[in-house]
Amino acid sequence: MWTHENGKAILDIGKVDRSEFKVVDDPQRGLHLIFPRKGKWNWLEGEKWLRSVVIDDSGAIVSCAWKKFGNYGEFLDETGILIKELEHGRTVRFTQKMDGSLCVRSVINGKVILRTRGTLYGGDMMAEEEGRVPFGERFHKVANEKYPKLLDPFWIPSGKSLLLEYVAPDNAIVVRYSEEDLIFLGGIEHSGPSILTWEESQQIAEDGGLRLVDTKELPRNPLLMLEEVKGWKAEGVVIRCNGDQTFVKVKSEWYKINHFAKSNMDYGTIAEFIEVNGIAEKEKLESFLFDNGFDFEIVSLALVLYDRYREIEADARRIQCEAENKFAEFVSRKWIGPEKDRRKEYAKMACLQKPFVKSLMFLMYDGKKEEMETLVRKYARSENHDC
Repeated sequence: MWTHENGKAILDIGKVDRSEFKVVDDPQRGLHLIFPRKGKWNWLEGEKWLRSVVIDDSGAIVSCAWKKFGNYGEFLDETGILIKELEHGRTVRFTQKMDGSLCVRSVINGKVILRTRGTLYGGDMMAEEEGRVPFGERFHKVANEKYPKLLDPFWIPSGKSLLLEYVAPDNAIVVRYSEEDLIFLGGIEHSGPSILTWEESQQIAEDGGLRLVDTKELPRNPLLMLEEVKGWKAEGVVIRCNGDQTFVKVKSEWYKINHFAKSNMDYGTIAEFIEVNGIAEKEKLESFLFDNGFDFEIVSLALVLYDRYREIEADARRIQCEAENKFAEFVSRKWIGPEKDRRKEYAKMACLQKPFVKSLMFLMYDGKKEEMETLVRKYARSENHDC
């Protein structure tokens, strides 16, 4: 997949697996963006630089993000390298993991490009909402206001990509930031491709007046290190070792819990949570979530969904009473004749009702109380239905 010609890394785009990677072409400019499809999890070594790379028609890199790197214990080769580096006392850096959107700064055909991992030119909309400012425009705004050298095509010209994390109050994943900023993380040398050393990154930050990502002091014992990061109220760290060429990330439990909750919090999730845990009071749900590390934003959303659940549950009980009254009215009538004819008459009445009422009425006639309760619970767990 990769070869080296005249000191350049060359990618054979024909060997890229299109079932696992997207390729976005710009024939007019002779550029090709490659990045993984959603669900990509099995990474071959030669594929790791395809996390977000732009090549020209010759296959040479013109823009590149970090190579794919995993969590501690995810990619055993990387984790193994880290453990050996720690054991042998070699240089290992713990840098703050930022919780925003990656900005890749490259100079292509003499023009500065500030792009996201999934775009050639940073033109995607924030949160895919109409009326929101594209990321590329936001990147340029912050660079123009705070770090103008980033927009100078003669400063760090073609041959390197600089990587920055865009953070903003309205671009919160889990961690909330008070202002827009671009945090300098490091960079890529295209010819390798290889990661710029920490010393090179420090020099670039100083020369460009960039805000370099913070470093942390952590135990060199892996178990102690993991335990300490686990308790942070922040995303975690990116550990850099092996001459800054191997990265391993460690996330805090607080972040993982909140990220999962924010990604999966919807009506069905909270309804099932309430039922499974037998939570009968709103205050108990609130205290339970706070006690388990959920942040204010997620708890607030959960409480809104709780109110909605109780409304729908009450509606289900109201409809249940309606069905019970119709059943009671029918059985109070005097009936002379075979039971099968009586049931047919009841079925005719039940079939005139809406689906939920009809189902309840049939269960009542057969005395299936447990099934009735299950059906009511199922109704309450669904936010959209035809009564």
